[in-house]
Formats: sequence, C-alpha cells, structure tokens
Amino acid sequence: AYARRGNHVKAESLLSEMLLIYEDEGDLSCRPSIHSFASVVNALAKSRDTNAVPRAEEIIQKAEELDYISLNSYLYNSFIDCIVNSDAPDKSSKAEVVLMKMEQQQQLDVKPTEYSYSMVLTCCARSGEQGSAERAERILNNMETLYSLGQSSVVANSRCYSAVITAFARSKSPDAVSKAFQLVDRMEKNR
Repeated sequence: AYARRGNHVKAESLLSEMLLIYEDEGDLSCRPSIHSFASVVNALAKSRDTNAVPRAEEIIQKAEELDYISLNSYLYNSFIDCIVNSDAPDKSSKAEVVLMKMEQQQQLDVKPTEYSYSMVLTCCARSGEQGSAERAERILNNMETLYSLGQSSVVANSRCYSAVITAFARSKSPDAVSKAFQLVDRMEKNR
C-alpha cells in the first residue's frame, strides 16, 4: 500500500524491518520476496525524491545479494522508471546501462520486455543529453535485430519509433531531420 502511494520512506522502512526479522529470527513469514523489493523501487520511482535513484540502486543491490530472491524484469523495469522520473543529467545513459544488464542476465527471468525498451527510448527522448538520439537509434536497431532473430516479445512499436524521432528532434544533430524521415519510413515498412 505504501508503494502504490509513492510513500517510499514507509515502504523502505517496512522492507528493512522484514529483512531484520527474517535475518535475526529466521521467521519465514517475514522473508521479503522479489515483489517486496520491486514495490520499494516502484515507490521510489513515484516519489520524485532527489535521492531516489541511488536509493533504488541500494535496494536492487541488496536483492541481488540474497540467494533466495529470484530476480525479474519487474524489479529492473521499476528501476528504469525511477531513472526516467529523475532529474539526473545522465539519465539516458544510466537507463541504457540497466537495459544492458537485463540483456546480459536473460537466463534469470530478467529478460527485457517491450516495456523496458520503450521506457529507455522515452528516457532518451526526454533527456536532452548529448548523444541520446544516437543512443536511442542504437537501441531501436537492437530491438529490430532481436525481433528478426525470433524474439517476438521485443517488438519495436510506433511508440518506440516516436521516441527515437523525438530524441532526434530535440538533438542538435545536423542530420536530425533526415534521420527523423528515415525513421518514419522504417516504421511504415515494419508495420
């Protein structure tokens, strides 16, 4: 309930208490699940707290250290949301790093989803960070490649193309207009 309301302070406090009781007393009823960790990261994403991203990183690191936690894409998608909602000047590169980490851990049910890619592309479009348009195009190219290799869960939809077009429109790239037209053509061909 705290997480749904974005009350990250109470959500974090509850998670800490659960961990303490489980680790000290071995009470299985207090053992946090992956959903406990993801809920706290989700609360941090909604909070707009200036320290949300580093706090979320700490929560994820703790989840990764626990051998009884089965990581999943929801945890990392919540972290990407947290990065997207932050004011970090390098947020598109941070979001891409999380996406790459997800791609490398595919055997752990952490496979990036269409949503994962879409959020990172949206982050690139919003960031205004130098090189974010090229980063977005590289990610879109990767999505198209993965789809052509049979990963049907990774479909570059119109929202993905739109995010990359927006990233180029906001960039200072001299070839932004031609890139945008090329992307519209690609989107039409891939319908």
